[in-house]
Amino acid sequence: MQNRPNELPDFENPPVIETVLGVQFAPIPGLTVAHFGWYWKSFLDQSWTNVVEAPPILEQFERFGQKQTWNFTLPQIKLVAENPIRLQIISDTDERVIQLQNTRYLYNWRRKDSGYPRFKTIYPEFMAKLQGFRGFLRAAGLEDILPNQWEITYINHIPKHGLWESPNDWHKVFPGLYLPPNQHELVRLESMSGEWHYEIVPQRGRLHVSGQHGKKPESGEELCILQLTSRGPIEQDEPGCGLDSGLELGHRALVQAFVDLSSDAAHRHWSIK
Repeated sequence: MQNRPNELPDFENPPVIETVLGVQFAPIPGLTVAHFGWYWKSFLDQSWTNVVEAPPILEQFERFGQKQTWNFTLPQIKLVAENPIRLQIISDTDERVIQLQNTRYLYNWRRKDSGYPRFKTIYPEFMAKLQGFRGFLRAAGLEDILPNQWEITYINHIPKHGLWESPNDWHKVFPGLYLPPNQHELVRLESMSGEWHYEIVPQRGRLHVSGQHGKKPESGEELCILQLTSRGPIEQDEPGCGLDSGLELGHRALVQAFVDLSSDAAHRHWSIK
């Protein structure tokens, strides 16, 4: 991974509550759910204490030109008979999660008691765990992964805390996404959601942004939830189009877009460096 460029913005107290780094790959012949358990117990240390089964995530491909489609979606759940399980392997602190299915390897950080560890920490953790999984495949006599897509997601929770009082105020936090609402005598904006999609030029991938109104389950506190997902193809034969360079590009695009879309008041609130 390249060193973090000096011009890339950073925050002392970012609103991010979860990050996900991942690689999508072609289905591996012969990889079964039993292999997932073998990998968990024999190739991860004892700090990975819990597992949860979940439906697999629908494959995603960013296409351009004649193959381009406009039914953009953020990652979805889809039940498919040939790939029935996504195993979530959870650390004892509940902060790290490895998600494994027969087309994807994902690595999550989730905010608990400690602060955000930054991309420069999460990225090498992800790469080390991925290399360990590839070592497992060799030991199990299975084919190596054939990566076809890189992906990085940041989920942000923005509570009120002086930044906003109702969705009418979201333009004060993200003027690059929301416009001041029109005022009507008989109606008042109560909630809203939206999606925005941007090309990472020149056709290196896309940045998908979704915003919605939500609440914290434990307290009921209102939130503005902003999710940003950058994703793009991996071309093994093209210089600069591998997993490493894709994740670096996706991170730069995601962070810069978040800064450009948010307000100076929000930057001060999150203590921009």
